[in-house]
Amino acid sequence: MSHTTQTAWSDPGPYTGSLAALPAEPVALADALENVLIHVGVAYAEGLGVPEAAKADANARTLSRLLEIALSRDPRPLTERREPAHLLYGTCHDFALFAAGVLRKAGVETRIRVGFADYFSDGFWDDHWICEYRRGGDWKLFDPELGPRMRHRFGISFNPTDLPRRRFMTGAQAWRAARAGTLDPSTVGVSAIGISGTWFAAGSLLRDAAAVAGLELLPWDSWGPAAQAVRDRHVAEENLAWFDSVAAAFAHPPSTRAAAYALLSGFPGALPGATVLSVVDDRLAEQPVL
Repeated sequence: MSHTTQTAWSDPGPYTGSLAALPAEPVALADALENVLIHVGVAYAEGLGVPEAAKADANARTLSRLLEIALSRDPRPLTERREPAHLLYGTCHDFALFAAGVLRKAGVETRIRVGFADYFSDGFWDDHWICEYRRGGDWKLFDPELGPRMRHRFGISFNPTDLPRRRFMTGAQAWRAARAGTLDPSTVGVSAIGISGTWFAAGSLLRDAAAVAGLELLPWDSWGPAAQAVRDRHVAEENLAWFDSVAAAFAHPPSTRAAAYALLSGFPGALPGATVLSVVDDRLAEQPVL
């Protein structure tokens, strides 16, 4: 299966026509998404807070559901700027899912990548979801969260539609660097809430491999050996070699979604089941993947 095909998560469903209003050129798309979406962390940092009605937005698992919420708050075209009360309050995952849906609809090969960016906190690699796309040439990294507000806030001077690869590490790259001793695991995680460590890199490794295989879950979903690592905040010794093998396989993932899925299927426990370990109301709980 090609990366131009929608996944169960990026399919806009009955809102295909509404999604079509968004531009398919990455630079214009990043700018347009700020009319609809705001990161919850930015909302708090800028003093907006998150409206009570929007506190569950970040747990919406599909683009179809995100579009349903957005259009129920403001039915105007998605290119029209929303008032704060009518925005979607999400995470980088939601920006990436929107962008993937738009680009795939336009016939652009697009896959979501999960890893860490160094441009949000000095000296720290923050958990981050972006897109990787190509139009017949090499894959390019695209951060759809870097619209005007974010570029200004974080002093971004690089091209967000051709993100320098030194500024972003995939889950596999971060895991391998931590294991090799070239990356301090305490600098990998979520700086805003003070979590970091090899266990976090292990989860990102598996979420990235799954996303490349077309399973675009939530940033706080875990399964298999990664779920154990989340519960323990530690990767068990007996699982280190397993994560090493997955990281080696996905350091340079296959170019098609079907091949990536087949590769991931070869690792027992690497595919999520019908439910995954997730975070609900600040507690770990089993949740359906869709």
